[in-house]
Amino acid sequence: MTRQVISSGGPLEQTYGYSRAVRVGAHVHVAGTAARGEALAGDAYVQTQNILGTIRSALEQAGATSARPARWCRWSPSSVRKCEWKSKPMQ
Repeated sequence: MTRQVISSGGPLEQTYGYSRAVRVGAHVHVAGTAARGEALAGDAYVQTQNILGTIRSALEQAGATSARPARWCRWSPSSVRKCEWKSKPMQ
């Protein structure tokens, strides 16, 4: 099975040796993503749009789409981890 790694050019990718996304066969796994650049000065909406744009770009580079994710995990200070097994478009 072929393994494809996708970089988003983030500064920590080189330092810590991780990839934004990895595709193995028909599965694409996207790493945890945070807002970068000018979006950091924005509110939660601006930061979320930046994050989703980074994820969409990684999926497209892997030949996938954000239209039908199988699992969506989100982390927040109020909950350790919430994973949703769904098949719906990313908002």
